[in-house]
Amino acid sequence: ELDKDKVSENKNLENVQNTFENLKYSGQDLKGNSYEIESEYALIKKDSPDSTFMYGGVIAYIYLTDGRIVKIVSEIANYNRIEQNMSFEENVIVIEAKNKLNSDNLDFNTKQNFIIAYNNVEFENEEGLIFADKIIVDLTSKTSKISMYDNKQVRAKILKWMDPKNSVYLNLKPNLY
Repeated sequence: ELDKDKVSENKNLENVQNTFENLKYSGQDLKGNSYEIESEYALIKKDSPDSTFMYGGVIAYIYLTDGRIVKIVSEIANYNRIEQNMSFEENVIVIEAKNKLNSDNLDFNTKQNFIIAYNNVEFENEEGLIFADKIIVDLTSKTSKISMYDNKQVRAKILKWMDPKNSVYLNLKPNLY
C-alpha cells in the first residue's frame, strides 16, 4: 500500500516546482538498451530539480538488446533525468521471463546495467526460491550476487540444480531452512 506520509512529505507545496499526471519518460543507454518509466502522479521538487518523484502505479520496462524485457512495478519511484537512474520503493516487483523478485527497495543503474534489490528480497523461478537482504543483478553478464546483512546465511529452497559436469538438471526437494 502506498505510504501516504512519504507522498505528503514530498508534496510539500513550498518545495514543489511542478506536478504532473500520467507522466512517462523513455530513453536509451549507451549500450542500446531502452527503458520506459511511468506513473499516475509525479512532481519535481525545487531542491532536487534533476529528479522526478513518481507515485501511484509506477511501472518501468527495460528492453535489453538481447531481447529480454524486465518489468518493474512499485508504489513509489525516483527517476534522475540526468543520470537516467531509477530508485523504487514499496511493494517492488520485478518480472523477467520466468524470474520474479519482490523487495522493499530496488535501484536500477542504467550506465552499469545493474539492478540492486534490497530489504526483504524474495527471488523465485522454476529452479527455486531465495530469501535474502540484497541481490545485485548484472543484466549484461546475467549474473547475480546474493547476500545478507550481518553475515547471516541466505535462505534458499532449490528445486533444480544444474550439475556442471553433466550439464543436466537434477530435481531436488529439500526443506526450506
